[in-house]
Amino acid sequence: MGGCAFVLLLLSVFGDQGVFKIRALDRDRVVLEQKVREIESDNATLRRQLRDMKEGRASYELAAREKLGLVKPGEIVYDFRSDPLKSR
Repeated sequence: MGGCAFVLLLLSVFGDQGVFKIRALDRDRVVLEQKVREIESDNATLRRQLRDMKEGRASYELAAREKLGLVKPGEIVYDFRSDPLKSR
């Protein structure tokens, strides 16, 4: 009788449906829910960008400037990303 209770106790703590397994699954669920929220946020951003691109040329121009570094003819580009004094 005592051996059976001991086996049941071991299974309830360490088995496939045991306390440790349930806690590990709960931690995994929390991590996955956070990833889902991040992906949903990224999707919303991408949807807005897609809508903006469909709506007009200005968004195409902005994307070309930001992503590809393109400039209009006659424009002068000033690059403030690097510190010229550090190269000396």
